[in-house]
Amino acid sequence: MTLGTTGGLLYVPRQPFIRLHNRAQRWAFVVAHRRAGKTVGLINDLVIGAIEEQRERPQFAYISPTYAQAKRTAWEYLKHYARPFMKGTPNETELRVDLKNNGRIFLAGADNPDSLRGLYLDGAVLDEFAQFRPSVWTQIIRPALADRNGWGVISGTPWGKNHFYEMSRFAKDRPDEWFHMVLKASESGIIDAAELAELRQQMDPDEYEQEMECSFEATAKGMIVSRHIEQAEHDGRINDEVRYDPEQPVFVNSDIGFRDSAAWWFWQPRPEGRFNIIDFDQASGLDAEGWIDRLADRFPEFGKVWLPHDARAKTFSTRRSAMEQFMACGHRVGIVPRVSTHHRINASRFIAPLCSFHKTKCAEGLTALRNWHFKWDDSLRVFSMEPEHDGNSHAGDAFSYFSLVGRADSAREPTVKVPAGPPEALKRFHLEQLYEDREQELAASEWR
Repeated sequence: MTLGTTGGLLYVPRQPFIRLHNRAQRWAFVVAHRRAGKTVGLINDLVIGAIEEQRERPQFAYISPTYAQAKRTAWEYLKHYARPFMKGTPNETELRVDLKNNGRIFLAGADNPDSLRGLYLDGAVLDEFAQFRPSVWTQIIRPALADRNGWGVISGTPWGKNHFYEMSRFAKDRPDEWFHMVLKASESGIIDAAELAELRQQMDPDEYEQEMECSFEATAKGMIVSRHIEQAEHDGRINDEVRYDPEQPVFVNSDIGFRDSAAWWFWQPRPEGRFNIIDFDQASGLDAEGWIDRLADRFPEFGKVWLPHDARAKTFSTRRSAMEQFMACGHRVGIVPRVSTHHRINASRFIAPLCSFHKTKCAEGLTALRNWHFKWDDSLRVFSMEPEHDGNSHAGDAFSYFSLVGRADSAREPTVKVPAGPPEALKRFHLEQLYEDREQELAASEWR
């Protein structure tokens, strides 16, 4: 695309973004400080691309971490800057504008990635990518750009050394394929020096380096176990030598319950109270029966399948709980004691330094743990004590459940499967289960 040949634009770009609009590469990576005008620049990058596109019925997307965030930060900009090229009125329900050349630009959220499957795209912007699940790019958006040779921009502000950091390194090493821009406040000239000096005085040093100087080295605020995962990497506890030991039982913890999205951590106890985390899995759209089939392909058997407390609830469709369905298929099932979120998080922070992780098999889960964070309370301007429910929280919740039961279960003898049987057998096991649940609650009482 070429900014200079696009007439009718209401947009006057800030100087650093002219290079972005005039780039020759198909892909772009943009790190920009706060208040640099990144959202306006990215929306107009889509508008320019859409009105220059010659193919029939082109389609472009601006994607934020959540649908609500996309609407809040970008919708008014899109309606304003696309107005000279718009056909009809904006679609307020679908956050979409249709253009006179039969093109289309819409906003979407990465919090519902399945809604983006099956689409074709001629161009896409993934903004605040540090808060995305990495698979949104690799499994959904990148394939959507393939058949029409579409282009993409990945952008945001650093949030520790997560997948956004890895993407920055990847893009920087490929200048022929990727346009790469890091826009620091001290270099952009957008915010005057006196204002930056005042910001530096009022902000936490790490916060200033991250938000204004685009530092991936700064410790991100509000993270739950990120520093423990970074320490594990520093200590060499994240590597591909952390393997399955067929002589030891495999335990698994999940956050499966009412929700159709779930994450699973597979682990084995090791000497001296330590743990090998040997695998991770996460998916949406599977019920308990689907997960039972999927887990059967993972390992030959499990010492125990640990489920959260809401796995006792019966579903409307099957009239059986997730716990009952796992038990009916012969799995030994444990229910994680119900404790406060605060205690689950404390348990996670306690047990993370005792864990080693298989680097490749746990890669997606480790990324989620690095990004698992507390909610931000806009009214109080502080982080709450509740984790944000996003693409990282499933892995975080499942890890916290493992943290509550890991030490208790690793001290026991390997458990055995319970054979499938008639309803009466399941009822008898329910009584045994209640007794064992009470034992687990006592074992977890040290967290309280």
